[in-house]
Order: sequence, then structure tokens, then C-alpha cells
Amino acid sequence: MLQRRLDLLIDRVGNAQRGVLQPQIISPYSLMEALMQSASALPGDVTFPFPLSKDSAYLALRVCNLQLYVSNGVLAYVIHVPMVNRVQFLIPIPKPVDQTKFLFVDTRNSFLWIDKARQYYFMTDKYWLDTCKEVNIRVYVCKQDQPLLSSQVHENCMVKLLQSRESISPSCEKRIAELSDSVWTQLENNERIYFIPTSEGIAILCNDRNPAEVALTWIGKLRMNTNCRG
Repeated sequence: MLQRRLDLLIDRVGNAQRGVLQPQIISPYSLMEALMQSASALPGDVTFPFPLSKDSAYLALRVCNLQLYVSNGVLAYVIHVPMVNRVQFLIPIPKPVDQTKFLFVDTRNSFLWIDKARQYYFMTDKYWLDTCKEVNIRVYVCKQDQPLLSSQVHENCMVKLLQSRESISPSCEKRIAELSDSVWTQLENNERIYFIPTSEGIAILCNDRNPAEVALTWIGKLRMNTNCRG
């Protein structure tokens, strides 16, 4: 009997260290019900990073963190469910100068994260995303370990461009890149940004229809229906 309890304790501690919340502790639906009941008490500027519905219970388990402790012989669980401020991350897009050269602003960091009102921002490199948890495609939950900067106080070339949409400021560090091959950047499932120095044709196949040839050149965004591939 004692060995059985010890085995259960080791098993549950091991699962908790891997971030696995066993249904014997609390079911996903029970956890979601508790979150739904507490939603009205949240501050107005934060929210949960997933829809509050039983269909999204698996998302809550995906992003929560577990902490265990023992008190008076009782094994207790602390479930940390993150609350988030929603920010957008932006990918800079070069501007064509001529047939093969593209102008871009040197941001020094790969990503600019900014709130929807474009009042607060911070910048990170691409490796910072590795510390985040992915909820859905291009939706991440990240620990706030970067200082938020006010766009009203701190001068930032990229933020100013987003706010005013004017020409590039002389204070921005500009670079020119010459491309010989096409560059594609994945956005959503069937949505991509392309940079093509000359022109390029691609074939798009949708279900049982004959392939459709599409000619692309310079910079653009290609969006295909979910039943198509190219």
C-alpha cells in the first residue's frame, strides 16, 4: 500500500514537471468552468489567451503552468493560467528600388511588438519566441520580461512609420539588399508574402480542377483558399 502511494506521488510529480495536468486532479472542463466564472472579475485591459468555452479547454491546458508543494502530508497543485495584454508582432517588408534591389529599414531586431493603439512597444530577436507557448498559428503567450516602451517618450523609427505612414525618416538606418532568388514568408495557413526580383510563375491546384498558372513579380501577398495549394 505504501509503495503504491509512493508510485502515485512520483508519477504525479513527474507529470507536473512536464506540464501535464492529470484529469484525476481536475478535468479540462472543470478548469474552464472555473475560468468562465472568474472572467467578470478580470481587469479591463487583460484577458485570457483563448476563448472561454468548453471547446477551448484543451488550449487552457496547453498554456497553463503547474506548481506542486506538500503541506502536512497533502500534495497540492497550483495552476498558473496566464492573462495577457494583446499585442501584434510585425514583420518588416522591403520596398523595391529597381528590378533586383530592395530598400529596408535596419531594425537590429527581428520583431517589433506593439499594442493595437500603437502607444507601447518592445523589440526582440527571433529566438525570444522560443520562450513562448504557441496557442494557435501565429498566436503566442509570452512571459512579460521585456520593458514596455512608450512611443510618446522613446523615439523609434519603425513605430513612427506605423503611426504617421509618411516617408522614411532620415534618422532611420536604411539598407539596400540585392536579391537574385525569390523569398517567401509564411503568414497564415494559405497566405504568404513574396519578394521576387524579376517574375515568377506558380501553379495553383484546387481540388480536382486543372492547375491555374499565376504570374507574380516584385512584392505582394498571395492568399489561396483552404482547398488549394501551390
